[in-house]
Amino acid sequence: MANKNRKKRRHHSRKPKISFWNEYRFEIIVFSLLAMGIFLLVEKMEIKMTVYRWVKTFIIITTRLISDASQTTFQLIQEVETSDIIGLILILTALFMIYLRIRKRTIYRFATLYECPNCGGELRRIHRKISHRILGLLLWTDIKYFSCNKCDFHGIRMSERQ
Repeated sequence: MANKNRKKRRHHSRKPKISFWNEYRFEIIVFSLLAMGIFLLVEKMEIKMTVYRWVKTFIIITTRLISDASQTTFQLIQEVETSDIIGLILILTALFMIYLRIRKRTIYRFATLYECPNCGGELRRIHRKISHRILGLLLWTDIKYFSCNKCDFHGIRMSERQ
């Protein structure tokens, strides 16, 4: 009977706290737009001329940089011989082939990890380290990081990206 007379606790639903910006973003933007519009109608400064000078200076500097870069590039191209270009292509091809071999062997080495190699225990996935993320980007592979439930083993499993 004591249980029936007990009052049930009321659970008050707490509203999530919303930041000031998220709550009043629309009003702030509208007020800012109105204030800037009124200021630009009333002001006596030469904003248009100042902005025009900035844009003109930016365009002049950009065109000079592009012109200088293109002239320097054309001069380098004229000085380079065909044999140099072919030699560079061969070196880059060899380096790319080395990269592919390293990638293939690394993936093959870490392709199978389904149980703990130390104790045979079950593995569980855990968050990867930043080094695993970087290695995954460099080798263009999927890397999964595991930890043993029974011992302190940690290991990775790699696979080709789909």
